Amino acid sequence: MSRHEETRLALVELLRTFGDAPTGLYSVGVPMVHQGFSQDEIFYALVSLGREKSIELLPENQLRVLRLWDRQPEGGTAPSHLLTA
Repeated sequence: MSRHEETRLALVELLRTFGDAPTGLYSVGVPMVHQGFSQDEIFYALVSLGREKSIELLPENQLRVLRLWDRQPEGGTAPSHLLTA
């Protein structure tokens, strides 16, 4: 698994805990950095999820979860608890 996919999996797992209300990026970044991910890795994973319409990046450094992986990520498999119908 690439570092990008590892970051995305960790990010998706974290985002699942927030529900669909707007969430501050600080609430995402701090736990991800504590898990050993760099700010760049987190940023690129967020942009990737935004392009897929899995999240919506909002003004004032916030995001909203729209849907998380209804398919497997390219080149790998996601654990079943990260897949949604």
